[in-house]
Amino acid sequence: MERDSVVGQIVARRSGRRVEELAPETDLSEDLGLDDAAVIGMLGELKAAGFHVRDGVDLGSLTTVQALMDAVSRTS
Repeated sequence: MERDSVVGQIVARRSGRRVEELAPETDLSEDLGLDDAAVIGMLGELKAAGFHVRDGVDLGSLTTVQALMDAVSRTS
């Protein structure tokens, strides 16, 4: 499954929103009410789904759906 689709599904599930309601600029905290613990949980789900979290990613920089998408890549 494509990275953006998987990220969207995970964010939607965690936030209680539909994937269609999410945009790349959607703020995880302000718009969706997700805290750092939720972001860490989403990163764990992405790892379990076969994605690699870029080395050196700062949790504080993961503020939007796009930032979360940019922080991960499919493992080889």
